Amino acid sequence: MTSFVEVPEFQKDLRKLKVNLSEDLQVFKKALVVCPTCLNGAAKIQGFGEDFYFVFKVKKFRCKALNKGSRSGIRVIYTYHPLNDEIYLIAIYQKNHQENHDNNRIKKYLIKKDK
Repeated sequence: MTSFVEVPEFQKDLRKLKVNLSEDLQVFKKALVVCPTCLNGAAKIQGFGEDFYFVFKVKKFRCKALNKGSRSGIRVIYTYHPLNDEIYLIAIYQKNHQENHDNNRIKKYLIKKDK
């Protein structure tokens, strides 16, 4: 069964959003369980090397709390470790409050592929 790891920075990001996303996150997690590497609206973030599992940026996060649907402006960064069946939620932010993802934070949570 797929498990989720919300890194400490992710939890801090949630508090900074000042909106209750618990219901929206549950729906999001259910969709991730179905296909963590092919979620509609998620794109691979390039530039971390082939030795690591892909990191994804979700640009279509449906948000009931903001009453905006998939154009909520919320971005979620995550990575998936298939051998452990774990999804690491690394960052969540509103695009109008933050220009882009934090590569240094992502590097902290990269998962090296087993060879």
